[in-house]
Amino acid sequence: MGSLLDWDMRDAETTDRWQGPYGGFTASERLNNHYAGQNDPSTVKNHELGPMETREQREAVMAEMRQNNGNSFGDSGYAQCGSTAMTAAAVYGGGEQGVVQLMDAAQNFEKLQKAKANEERKRQGLPPLPEEHVDMAALDAKVKAGKSLTPAEQAAQGNAQMDALKDKLAKGEHMTSDEMQMVQSNMYRVLNKGRDDGMGSGAGIDAADMAEFLKSSPAMAKMFRDNDMHLENIATAGQASSNHFVLGIGHNNHKGMRETIYDPQARVQKTMDDDGNPTVAKNPNGSVKLDSQVVKNWDDLRDYQELTRSEIDANGWHAPGATKMPKPAKRKDPFGR
Repeated sequence: MGSLLDWDMRDAETTDRWQGPYGGFTASERLNNHYAGQNDPSTVKNHELGPMETREQREAVMAEMRQNNGNSFGDSGYAQCGSTAMTAAAVYGGGEQGVVQLMDAAQNFEKLQKAKANEERKRQGLPPLPEEHVDMAALDAKVKAGKSLTPAEQAAQGNAQMDALKDKLAKGEHMTSDEMQMVQSNMYRVLNKGRDDGMGSGAGIDAADMAEFLKSSPAMAKMFRDNDMHLENIATAGQASSNHFVLGIGHNNHKGMRETIYDPQARVQKTMDDDGNPTVAKNPNGSVKLDSQVVKNWDDLRDYQELTRSEIDANGWHAPGATKMPKPAKRKDPFGR
């Protein structure tokens, strides 16, 4: 995912600008008005998330799931929109059991990738990849010392974390926000396929790999199909190519437009300054006021649809069903609030 704060492409969109009380904004400008800085961590502290049995409970959990959350598992960062959106899909589609199915699918996907690599090596007349044994005690010592982990150590640590969480959920206990962040980060590790070197190279997740992951897991594909979920590739600056993943859920009465969008990029509440310009709302201590990540406002949904470039769902990776929709009624403000 690239920069979310690039406002240099104001004229890239084809939609008519609306003339409201705060001037004319394009879809990408309205979208970026809602975003915090791409690496701003939220101030949310680790806490229990509670049950995820009903749709309302699941959406309440999704409302505070952000790719930017900073906690004991580290900053999810600007590149992890895809893994966070995929994790949110598991929450919406199955609650805590959905998260278990997601972790099972992630661990199976890693095994499939290794088998695929060995098949290619065999075709080339090369020996299979060596089995790497990781000493967990030594790994824990490296983590405590703040040392970098090898890819094999990262995989061993991630699998141990996910296995521990599955055991906890099997006992009927609820997840914490830190544990949800751990799942998001491990999904990034799996879906990125080891390309991210942690130094700005290879960051992000390819849409083809997201589609391959869904295809590899009948349980996840069924979850997407049963809940009418789609991973949307959107262009946050209105450009031709996409740079951000969101989760689209359901359809309303406009073809291609979703009932709900879950956006993993931290969204903030907005207000107007003394000159009538949009600005970030602040808490008394100076921190930003975070908004819900679950979007249901009609005008906002229209913007997301306009900025969608492709979709990933149980049927694969494909172009969106529609890129145009009827012109809405006159908007009252640029924030849909």
